[in-house]
Amino acid sequence: MKKRILIATIFLCVLLTSLSAQASIDPSHRFYEYAQNWALQGLITNVPPLRPYPLANIKEMLTAVIENGSERDVEIAKQLWEEETGRVWHAQLTVDASTKLSSVDESIGKEDFLLAICPSAFGELSFFNDFLSMGYDIGIDGFALGNKHAFHPLYTNRIYDFAEDPVSAGPFTAYIDINDAISVGSTNVFFQGGLNRRGYGAILEEGTMLNDTAFHTPNFSYTVQNSFFSFTQLISMLAAGNSYGSGSYTFDKYFAFHAIELNLFSGKFSIAYTENIIFGERFDPSYLLPVPFMAIQTLYTAADNLQMGLVFKLKPVSGLQFSTEIYVDDVDVNNMLKLNFDTRNRFALLLGAQYAPKDSVCTNVQASYLMITPFMYTHWQYESATSGLIPVGIINYSDYTHYGMSMGTPVPPNSDRIGFKINLTPVKDFNLSVTSSFVRHGNVVESFTDSEAIQFLLAQKGQYSTNGSIFTHSMFENTTGPGLNVIPTGHQHLNYLTQEHIMYVIQAGVDADYTFFRQKWGTLSVTFGYDFECIINKGVDSHLYPGGQVVYNGDGTYSIEGVSGSKTQAETVAYFKDAWVNALHTVFNHYVTLGVRYTF
Repeated sequence: MKKRILIATIFLCVLLTSLSAQASIDPSHRFYEYAQNWALQGLITNVPPLRPYPLANIKEMLTAVIENGSERDVEIAKQLWEEETGRVWHAQLTVDASTKLSSVDESIGKEDFLLAICPSAFGELSFFNDFLSMGYDIGIDGFALGNKHAFHPLYTNRIYDFAEDPVSAGPFTAYIDINDAISVGSTNVFFQGGLNRRGYGAILEEGTMLNDTAFHTPNFSYTVQNSFFSFTQLISMLAAGNSYGSGSYTFDKYFAFHAIELNLFSGKFSIAYTENIIFGERFDPSYLLPVPFMAIQTLYTAADNLQMGLVFKLKPVSGLQFSTEIYVDDVDVNNMLKLNFDTRNRFALLLGAQYAPKDSVCTNVQASYLMITPFMYTHWQYESATSGLIPVGIINYSDYTHYGMSMGTPVPPNSDRIGFKINLTPVKDFNLSVTSSFVRHGNVVESFTDSEAIQFLLAQKGQYSTNGSIFTHSMFENTTGPGLNVIPTGHQHLNYLTQEHIMYVIQAGVDADYTFFRQKWGTLSVTFGYDFECIINKGVDSHLYPGGQVVYNGDGTYSIEGVSGSKTQAETVAYFKDAWVNALHTVFNHYVTLGVRYTF
């Protein structure tokens, strides 16, 4: 193992921390780390609820920091101002070489390395004193050697926004990667539209509702705000996939979201109420209206997928913030009033604490706790409103995914996570980030009874997901007529991390970037990082009861494909459960990173 780590360190490696697009189109741009710190310190106010922000708002914030910030803050703000407004276009070449070492690998081969060469052009156009502005980033992501999807730790999203429509260019497989955003309006009332990532929540890249790192969408939003109040409404067009989480994607799926926020006690406390709806196979303009989605949903017999949330932020002293996000899909109120908590409660909870000291080498410290109950974000899809059928390959227009990926946190249901992050700037142009996290995850299907499990096994291959992911829902196909055929254990009980076998994920990492020079003829930067990952009981997230391998014999016994003799129901279920348990194992992964970026 030591020899392999040494070899990996010598090689160039994984994952740039962020591609340098414009701050107006990329919510993971470094500007938002600084803006978050400045907001905690009280240097900026009137911060829009949705990320990214229009150019006019970015300029307003930078101007406030330049006028009132410390010497160090002013220097950073002027640098960001120059990057955002200095010229209308930039050309950039990013070169990454990546490696991942895993304890389950027998030897190092070409699949353990990934070479990425990504040329791009980006910039910002502005008209009428920033009343109209457009940010754009047009690039090509070229990959050679390894699997481009394998070089990031578990439960993190990829940094590239490309779809599976490649062309071959020599040894490279190349993808078009485009993001843009147009903004119209003033800093208090504005419209935004484009193809880009959107983020919402108190903690950057931790959002349970709209995660900054989720795959980009075509979207349109409008915002009205002042120092006391804000309202924003968003609609995004999504790519719909099948209920099993595989296959190709199609259109006609939509996500609508709105939030109203009140800032109280001179900005020391705020409360926001959010709603969102996921619907498909039609476009409904009523979800563009600033009215409660719950009321609109009832007009369609509550067939659309609705979630609601609350976000609380408390700033007791300058630089310190405590936050809470509660995101609810379903709550069994009747049982909760009876103090019965072992019932159908689908929600996500995010608790956070952040501290941004002034004029310190340490720019930000944050700790968070994330809890996601079983079946949160999941949703079933019937063939029609009356058939009750869930055919193999049916397109799911209701689940919380876009292009097969969650729009919220990448952590799956029936999990929790404790996370820590420290951002440091030891010297000018050198940034360091240290992170750690501990995740627990259970496959909710393990809690199901034998009579429930056998229905999964008798189903067709690819009909039901049983890996405990966002694609695992709590409904069976109802072949007896209209109505819902629920899975009793899944639908009537909480089942939160009560399974016998729990997967544990321990992660720790460090990422650094250094800018060698900033000249009129270009900027040269390098990034380096190392991520360690230990996964105990890996395989909990695999399919427990796959369909297509069991046949009912009609006499109370079952036959298993490739296995001689007949078995009882209990024996059949135990056969697959034992195979699943015996496949559980521990994995150690190492990701070492280095990248070079030249921007003109």
